[in-house]
Amino acid sequence: MRTYKIITFGDSNTQGEELHEKNWVNLLQKYNQHHFLNKGINGNTTNDACIRLKADVLIHQPDIVFIMFGTNDATISIEDDKPFVPLDQFRKNVLKIIDKICAIHAIPVLMTVIPVIEGDGSDGYYLTRHKSKQLQIESPRYRINQYNDITREIAKNNDYLLIDIWNECIALAGGESDLLLKNSGLIDVSGTHLTEKGASFIAQLISKELERII
Repeated sequence: MRTYKIITFGDSNTQGEELHEKNWVNLLQKYNQHHFLNKGINGNTTNDACIRLKADVLIHQPDIVFIMFGTNDATISIEDDKPFVPLDQFRKNVLKIIDKICAIHAIPVLMTVIPVIEGDGSDGYYLTRHKSKQLQIESPRYRINQYNDITREIAKNNDYLLIDIWNECIALAGGESDLLLKNSGLIDVSGTHLTEKGASFIAQLISKELERII
């Protein structure tokens, strides 16, 4: 069987630095014989991704690229109360990334980001660390899922492969409330990062998808 070169391109939930060998990319390497390159970087948006696309992805001539961005794009800046990357720019960035990947004859696989645990603003979860006037009137989960909707739309309209991590996590949790997401054990105390259980769950989802792709 052929060994494929696979790049995972994303932010901290792709990098999985705090999980060490138990991040989902390393787990995938254990499940599969293929060669994985983890190109997740903490705090990255699709703006950052476009800048490093050539050096981190294209130059390696991968066969498959998993793309997972949106959480940081949706983050509201305290300075101007606007998202780091507006929705329209996010769409343009994702399309640009896909076009460049397709141009080297690699297969793009789009992924939605994980749901966040919002918290009450003082318990260490999302709203404790991300404060703005906008978030006082708009749910962070709703805002981030708007970016996921663009990812879903791009996948559907262009017949690209999609792994809907957000919906898969919510389905396993039994709903998208803070309480259910906490009880699921998929998301850590930051409200925005995977636990070992969450990483294992994603690795299993992707491993099944790989069986269909390859």
